[in-house]
Amino acid sequence: MPKIVRWLAYLGLFVFSFFIFLYWTFPYDVLKERLIISAEQQLGSAYDVRISGFSPSFFTGAVLKDVKVLKYDGDNPVTFLSASKVKLRAGLGGLLFGKANIKFNVKGSKGSVSGVYKPVDDGFGLNLDFSDFNLGDLGFITGSGSAKLASELNGEIDININKRQMLQSTGKADISIDNVVLKAGDIVFGEGAAFTIPEIVFSKGSGSKIKFELNKGSIKVQELKLQDGDLKLDLSGEVFMASIFKNYRMNLKGTFSVSQKIEQAIPVLFMIEKQRQSDGSYPLTVTGRIEKPSVKIGDFTLPF
Repeated sequence: MPKIVRWLAYLGLFVFSFFIFLYWTFPYDVLKERLIISAEQQLGSAYDVRISGFSPSFFTGAVLKDVKVLKYDGDNPVTFLSASKVKLRAGLGGLLFGKANIKFNVKGSKGSVSGVYKPVDDGFGLNLDFSDFNLGDLGFITGSGSAKLASELNGEIDININKRQMLQSTGKADISIDNVVLKAGDIVFGEGAAFTIPEIVFSKGSGSKIKFELNKGSIKVQELKLQDGDLKLDLSGEVFMASIFKNYRMNLKGTFSVSQKIEQAIPVLFMIEKQRQSDGSYPLTVTGRIEKPSVKIGDFTLPF
């Protein structure tokens, strides 16, 4: 055997043995704690990240089990996000030269979402692929009440965000919102005000969807549609981006209609009865900042 080949074989064996040694001896408990601390620093002091299990997966990967992100409103924690399993994998080349792409798969109570996060100098790229994903795993949507959401999201989001020059951000989304049901229970508002609702079907079967394009600092909402349920919604328009999410501004217009079940469950709807159109729908306009939107039903502005 030529000497150069023998030396290359020795070098390859050393590298392989070194990585095996790292794999079995790396202090993963320390890495788990650092990951939790880093996540909490990014989210802010109101959030608490909990990971019950952490294990390596082929050198550059990790498997996290029973992941929960809690948000505190006073002394009461609300589950912001929950996942039974999260798989992460960093590109080896990126780890060696910086700015590693992160592949991930989040398994929820039903379905999953997978994707790739790509850091760049001025921002990041993010691709998400939903497979029967349950929005109810995002606890912030329904808050601390007992009424919980179940859904099946399918489709893709692909965006590239430039934080320095938001006008250069691009992207698109096409997501099917199937079988969306809000289970019967209590919905809590503000400082504990709550009311009980029956089970509400927002989307039955397929046909409901979210579709948008992101270009030149504007999110053009082509379709935001719910159909075949107790709440029918058809909105389109634009959302104008800003450097801070709460300063995003909306200009959405369309219509909605509700079933008799919702009319009976929410008696205050009598306040907008005069705005009903001949086809039974109500005109809807949503404008202003995302943090404090202005919602008009016909000529009536909702008081919040």
